[in-house]
Amino acid sequence: MSKEYGKGNFLSRLDIFIKSGFKSRNEFCAKVGVSLSTVNGYFSRKSNPNYEFIEKFLDVYPPEDLLWLVKGIRKNSTVGEDEVYYGNEDPYSTFQRALQNVIAHEVKKDK
Repeated sequence: MSKEYGKGNFLSRLDIFIKSGFKSRNEFCAKVGVSLSTVNGYFSRKSNPNYEFIEKFLDVYPPEDLLWLVKGIRKNSTVGEDEVYYGNEDPYSTFQRALQNVIAHEVKKDK
């Protein structure tokens, strides 16, 4: 079952992805393996994400996250919005749960 989430465009979702799981764009770039100037070029609209970015992103994150970034679609996300996480968790898993909470909240608002 596919559900549509994530208003906005790729850049707004990429911004959410970075801000939710990383201290900076530079930290995100280091994890994915792309240069900061590449990602900054996306935000300044001087360039668009290319195959190399997609390939490197998929080396680190599951295809579902790329689908959300590109199309705003999340498949089979079911996490309650009341969950709270504490401690020193991996930034990605913290981001993933936070994103699922936001998505669950948006779905409830749309009903």
